[in-house]
Amino acid sequence: MIHDYQINKRFSIVVATNKEDVLNKNLLASPDIFYHDLHLQKNYTNICKAYNDAILKTNENIIIFVHQDVYLPKNFFNQLESSIEQLKDIDWGILGSAGVSRQYQSKGWVLDNGSNFGSNQNLPSEIQTLDELILITKKDIFDKIRFDECIPHHHFYGTDICLQAEDINKKNFAILAYCYHTAPDGRMSLPANFNESREYIRKKWIHKLPIYTTCTRIVN
Repeated sequence: MIHDYQINKRFSIVVATNKEDVLNKNLLASPDIFYHDLHLQKNYTNICKAYNDAILKTNENIIIFVHQDVYLPKNFFNQLESSIEQLKDIDWGILGSAGVSRQYQSKGWVLDNGSNFGSNQNLPSEIQTLDELILITKKDIFDKIRFDECIPHHHFYGTDICLQAEDINKKNFAILAYCYHTAPDGRMSLPANFNESREYIRKKWIHKLPIYTTCTRIVN
């Protein structure tokens, strides 16, 4: 196999997918995506269950959980390797391309629906929560935590897994791992069921309030 760039490490990649056209135009169009240990979790109604079910099937010690509408450009995996190397002396839990600090500052760098979120400066940067578009972690963390399948709808599971990791004394980071996210319909508004998920997280993590995320802040 001929690669456009040097690949030094193989990763497991997990995606929950229900739209073949979106998957094919975005994630599966990423350079060398099939070099990695790829797991397509099809037609799940609960994305956390899709992720949890995939964990035991993965073959690499670093797992990338990614949305079907994300494209990973040719330098993504090299940036990821470099970021992990920078954190080799830190007991990290969850990494991602976009997050928010406890000071409610955006961290990371993503092309989101044609506009840049954040910047490539001062990364890795410790955060409170990460956006769900891409979540990266070590397989062995799932000896202690799991994606919460009771969260209603498909929101805040990135927030939740970060807070779970924090509870077992792991630090979470936004890293330099630039990717492109394109919502299929281009909408930026929040769905009607968003507040139900938000309230679930508020009650579950009331002892950690305020919680800052890329789309809202959760307070009493």
